[in-house]
Order: sequence, then structure tokens, then C-alpha cells
Amino acid sequence: MSSEAPPLASLLTTVVPFLPTYAHLLITALLPIYAGAHASLRRPLNTLSPKQVKALNPSELEEDEDEDEDEDEDESSPENLTATDAMMFPVTAGALLGGLYLIIKYLDDPTLLSRVLTWYFCAMGVFAVGKAFADILGVAVGYVFPHQFRDAKGKLLTAGFDSWTVEGSDKQIANPLPTIKLPESLNPFVWSLRRKLLARWVLSFNFQGESTKKPFWIGDLIGPVVGTIVVGIYVAGGKHWLLTNMMGISFSYGAMQVATPHPLYHISWANNVKLLSPTTFPIATLLLGLLFFYDVFFVFYTPMMVTVATNLDVPIKLLFPRPGKTADGKAALAMLGLGDVVLPGILICMALRWDLWRFYEIKRRALLAAAKQGKGELSKEEVAALKPRYNKATGLWGMLFWDSKAAGAFPKTYFNASLVGYIVGMITTLMVMYVFKHAQPALLYLVPGVLGTVWGTAFFKGEAKIMWHYTEEGEADEEDKEKEKEERKDTEATEIKGEVDQTILSLKITRRPALGAKRVVVERESSESELEDEEDEDASITSGEVVENPENPENSAMWKTTMFD
Repeated sequence: MSSEAPPLASLLTTVVPFLPTYAHLLITALLPIYAGAHASLRRPLNTLSPKQVKALNPSELEEDEDEDEDEDEDESSPENLTATDAMMFPVTAGALLGGLYLIIKYLDDPTLLSRVLTWYFCAMGVFAVGKAFADILGVAVGYVFPHQFRDAKGKLLTAGFDSWTVEGSDKQIANPLPTIKLPESLNPFVWSLRRKLLARWVLSFNFQGESTKKPFWIGDLIGPVVGTIVVGIYVAGGKHWLLTNMMGISFSYGAMQVATPHPLYHISWANNVKLLSPTTFPIATLLLGLLFFYDVFFVFYTPMMVTVATNLDVPIKLLFPRPGKTADGKAALAMLGLGDVVLPGILICMALRWDLWRFYEIKRRALLAAAKQGKGELSKEEVAALKPRYNKATGLWGMLFWDSKAAGAFPKTYFNASLVGYIVGMITTLMVMYVFKHAQPALLYLVPGVLGTVWGTAFFKGEAKIMWHYTEEGEADEEDKEKEKEERKDTEATEIKGEVDQTILSLKITRRPALGAKRVVVERESSESELEDEEDEDASITSGEVVENPENPENSAMWKTTMFD
């Protein structure tokens, strides 16, 4: 009688020890894709811009009016990828890969090259990890300090300066946390902490007539500090795989964002990042298709990819402990390149933005149908202006947790389909790699999985033609041109009047309160009431203003500082 185990039982015995590694790899790869896709959401072009909303409703006063204005000022079009760029991308990547391979072979010891690249990526890692931490902190603040939540009876509570206002009632609740009852003595401190964490700052910088605004919040100041600590421990602590993954995830997360707002939906002025957009689905398909052949060629037909990936010890890959030991007795590690996360992730992010566009396109077409039914044929101007109003879709984690009816949620059909395709492609990669005991070009399986599910969903829903013509450029560029035209008019008007701006340097930091952090204050010498932020809503620091104003001596100082809490 044979004592050999059945083939299936033998296979399971050898595979089971690797399952934690594979699960770890899959979850880690999905994390930056999922988070980066939601962080990349921005106002789709088929919705009203903040300026258009204000023009249509001039008498409408909202608490977040200033935020909409800032969002409109900072909203910029992404760097759009053209078909030529897509075709040149694999060529450039191949040349860079070949150059690194030749340097490794020439040096015969890649330590020096690894050291130079490590310092470069560590410098970038400070900001990447800082950005990721700031966004994580923003999501956590959204959970702990929501702007609104519903109680057990379904009543909507809205945060004020130091109490909650109950919907349909004059009742005020002083407890600062939605469900946790705190001692009354702690309430003032927690409300103050809430206002500080949710407050925003705007840095206005003017140098010789060129002005810019940079909005930020307290998380943007804490983030780089955390990034410095993480990178410092990584360098001093022997490049632990966990810290390598923290940096790699942060790089991937940042690379997939396109003109991104901050995750807190009500402080979306922070951290705008202008990166790359594939522009259209055909260009994204072309790019991934070319990279499919690029990956296959350099993994199967040349030693370049494997040589560079295994010899350079830099934080541009994800590492995972696996069973076994290396030749020098160290713990064995499985590896996944960041390109296998970012490149398919670009299309997955675009699929989510397409879902958002579809959601508002259905609304826009319903508005058009209703308008035509009531008015008849519409002019081109009327059709262009007839758009739905946009509800911010970013940073809804906390809002949806406390209020399932919160505006901004939308169906994610294509996004979910693309995630399924990515998961199937990654599992296939791991299975083939395990069976053949050889490094695999992950894009060989990921690209068909992601492209197949996205386009397959479009054909199944009968939306392939619409998706083919979908683009992420157009209106934003026109708004930029309009803004430049207005600035040019202002400059020409100033020149005609003979006015000369002699300001050399101006630096101003303005603090604005969180939503609801305003209260009515009655002045002693006036009978009128005005909305005032206790923590100096309009406090600012201005420096280096050369122009003197004799009519207002307070503004003539070279350095003026207004202290604020």
C-alpha cells in the first residue's frame, strides 16, 4: 500500500503556510487604491461650480459659503495625459530601467546606488507619509467630531459653537461627543479642541504683484513631523519591512490623487495636489495595454526587472514576510512593486470618478427632460447652465457613519467591478507564481482583470459609447482661461488709472472657524448683533508691506502682528 499523501492534500499542506502572506499582500495593495480613489474625487464637470451656484442664488447664505469660494479659487485642472504621452511612458520607463541595470552591472556593488536613491526617496517620503497621516487624522477627526449626527429617535443634531442644535426644536445639548457622555467640567475643553481641529487657515503670499493662496489645517503641520519621525526610524533602524511598506503605501496613495481635496468634507480647502489624469478611458486603456507588454518583455525576456528589483534596497516596493529563509539566514520576504499598485490603480480611480460623473449626469438629463417638457426647445446657453448642484463626495466616512442619509453618497458600480478585476488578477498572479516558482509580471494578469471588468460592465449596461467619449478635461480649462482674462482686465484697468503697486512682499495668515463655530455676540455700545468667532475669525499676520497708507496708520507698519488664541 502506498503511503504517499493525495496530490490535493499535499498541495494544501504546502499552500496553507503562504495564505497569510498572500492575504497580507492583497490587503496592503488594495488599501492605497481604495483610499486614493476616494481622495481623488473632485467636482465633475456636469455640475454647477461654486461661482455658478452663487450666481443662481445670490441671496442664499450658507455656513460653508467661504469654503465654496476657496474651493473655487483652488480648483485647478489636472495634468492631462495625451495619447502621445501614453505611448512614450513605456519607452521612458524602459530607458530608466536599462540605465539602472547597467549601473548595477558596472558598479558590481549596488550599495552606493541604493544609498543615493534611498536618501532621495526618504526626502520624498517625509512629505508622502506626512500627507497620508494628515488625511488619516482628518478622517479620524470626522468620526470623533462630526458636523451632524442623528440620535436614536432619528433627529438630526447640528454642531454649534459649544452645543448641539436639535432639528425642529429649540433644545440645546452641551455634551460635545455624539454618544459618549462626558463630565460637564470637560465640555468646554472638548468643544475648544473641536474648534481648533476643525478650524482652517489660509496663507496669502504676495511677491512683487504675484499672489497665491495656500489653505491648510493643523493636520498639515503635524503630518511632516510624523513623516520625519517615520523616515528617521526607517534609516536608523535598519530599513524594517513595516516602515518600508508605510512609505510605499504613502507613495502609492499620493500618486493616485488628482487635484485632491482634504478628506474632511467640510474643510476641503486643504492639500490640493495636482498630479496626472489619463483624461479619457481610451488613453487609459492604451497606457495599460502598452505597460502590459512592457512588463511581460522585461520580466520574461530580460533579466533587467528582476535584477533591479532585488538589488536595490529602496522604499519603492512592498514587502511581506513569508515562510522560509534566504541564503544568508534572514527571514524571507515576498515583494510587490509599487507599479503593480499605482498603474492599475489609476484606472480604478478613474472608474470611481466616472461613477460620480454618471450619478450627476443622470440628474442633469432629468433636469433637461423636465425643462423641455415645460418650456420646449432650449438654447445652447440654457442647456449648458442646466446642471445639478454638487454635494461634496470626499471625506464622508464620519458623516455616513453618524448619518446614513447624508448627502454625497453615490452608486459605485464601475469602481466595485474594477476592484473585483484587480483582486482576481492578483490572486491569479500569486497562484501562477506559486506553481511555477518564478517571478511573474503582475500586469500580465492585472491589466486584463481591470480593463476587462470596466469595459465589460460598460458593454453590459449599454454605456460603452458614453464611456468612450467621457473626458476629464474641458470646463476646468475654460474656467482657468476666464480667471486669467479677469486678472488681465484688472491689470489693464490699474495701468490706465496710472496706479502703481509698490508692494514688494506681503505675507498674511488668516484663520477661519469650523462650521457652526460662530455665535451671536451683542456689543455693549451697539444695539446690532453680528456673527463673531470667539477665537478671532479674522485674525491675521501680515509682514513686509512696503506701501504706507497715511489714512490708516495701523496698516503702515513694516511688520504687523495681531495675536490670536
